[in-house]
Amino acid sequence: RQVVSVPQERVACFCRDELIFLHTTDGQKLITDYRTLDELDELVDPAHFFRANRQYLIYLEAVAGYESHHTG
Repeated sequence: RQVVSVPQERVACFCRDELIFLHTTDGQKLITDYRTLDELDELVDPAHFFRANRQYLIYLEAVAGYESHHTG
């Protein structure tokens, strides 16, 4: 196991897919030791992170834009 420090500016989002992964702005997908996004949601600054749904916690500055789906 290797511990990697990722600066906040390189975080794109955290994603739950059985485990919690950190996706970086340069395309890396790193596994984390967190058990739930709720746990992470309590640790991050809400001014910089947005809980999009049950699977994604997004770093707001990594979002260039968004488009709604036809189903809402």
